[in-house]
Amino acid sequence: RELLAEIERIDPLDHFVAAERYLADPSPAHARSLERGLLGEYPEQEVQELAVAYARWGIEPDAARILQASPSWSGHPLARAWLASLTGDASYLSRPADVAFVFPYRAETLPVLREAARLGGGHWSWSYLSALNLWARDRVEEAATLMVELADEPDYAPFYVARAAAVTSATPAAPLRVDPEADLRRAIELDPTVRTLRIPLIRHLQDEGRYEDALRVSERARTDFPGSFDLDLLHVATLVETMRFAPALEILHSVRVLPSEHSSAAHELFAQAHMLAGLDALERGEPSEAAELFERATTWPEHLGQGRPYEPEERLERYLLGIAHERTGRPELARVAYEAVVTATADAVFDGGAADRADLLSAVALEALGRSGELRTFGDGQEGAIGRLALAVRSAADQGVPIRVALRPVVEGSSAVFADVQGRLLYRALMLER
Repeated sequence: RELLAEIERIDPLDHFVAAERYLADPSPAHARSLERGLLGEYPEQEVQELAVAYARWGIEPDAARILQASPSWSGHPLARAWLASLTGDASYLSRPADVAFVFPYRAETLPVLREAARLGGGHWSWSYLSALNLWARDRVEEAATLMVELADEPDYAPFYVARAAAVTSATPAAPLRVDPEADLRRAIELDPTVRTLRIPLIRHLQDEGRYEDALRVSERARTDFPGSFDLDLLHVATLVETMRFAPALEILHSVRVLPSEHSSAAHELFAQAHMLAGLDALERGEPSEAAELFERATTWPEHLGQGRPYEPEERLERYLLGIAHERTGRPELARVAYEAVVTATADAVFDGGAADRADLLSAVALEALGRSGELRTFGDGQEGAIGRLALAVRSAADQGVPIRVALRPVVEGSSAVFADVQGRLLYRALMLER
């Protein structure tokens, strides 16, 4: 008692003290005291941490008694699996596990769940939890194999999303015979009322380059779940990918994005859609309209969920704005735009340092400013595809050749550099005549 009092004085939030008092006197009062101290979001995880500690110390009976202390956690699937393992009583596994919001991520739980899968009446839930535990320990191939073996037995929609993700990321010696798309579609069939189940399928189709299929799925999802900015942004991403900037802009002007991890993506799509529309206006001979669209691409509307960063990357927008100003006969405004591109580029790029693809804009901006002589060591420290493009810039500066002319043949052999939407926009900007 004195030692417990001393521990409690040092660390009054330590659950060990309440657990020891309960084990010394397993009365309802001490059980309630232990329960009242578990104020986290998932008290069953805190209890499991205690039980694992007692099991690690070799005091399995006490570990089991802790897990049995309250019905609020003793019926949890992980507690039942541990109790079956600690007591040797398989009756704890007689009921299938409700796998929703169960997080089997501890290394110590791997053998416990493996045993539960063997003794749990063959129900898929124990194998699924075992697979999640393996996956959490970076044993993806084993996890995917376990889930594949369950075939179509589970009637739980997230299982199929998890299996699709595991199979896609696994690199087994033998191919796993499961179609991720079929799994993702089955998840939606099992629970069509869950909005988030639509997202993995849309992303899968986008990753496969099947943009028309992705548009059909996202359009249906937006109909079923109106007002979901996640689904709106996924739809816009596919529209931008397929160069359909008009409907993309229509959605972006009305969507309301909560500040979140999607906020940066929302503004990137906003800028890309406006640049696509501006390039289209340039091709139609409407440079004033293009300038307005390029200028708007540099704004940060509040409804997109993100404030303007201190130093945003907007060299592409500024360079295109310079082109538009030149074509409308406003050379001073064009010069300001080109200077902004150069100023936003690290000095090291012009002094022989490494460059990236966006730095190519500073090269054509310097050319537009009549300062090609500053490009003789441009990106001299870069290798690979970007290094070859930087070499073309330096050669153009030495020979007095337009940079876009020197870049064109090199770009054809560096298609991977310009494969994504931003890359394609960059390529079009680099190839524009002023």
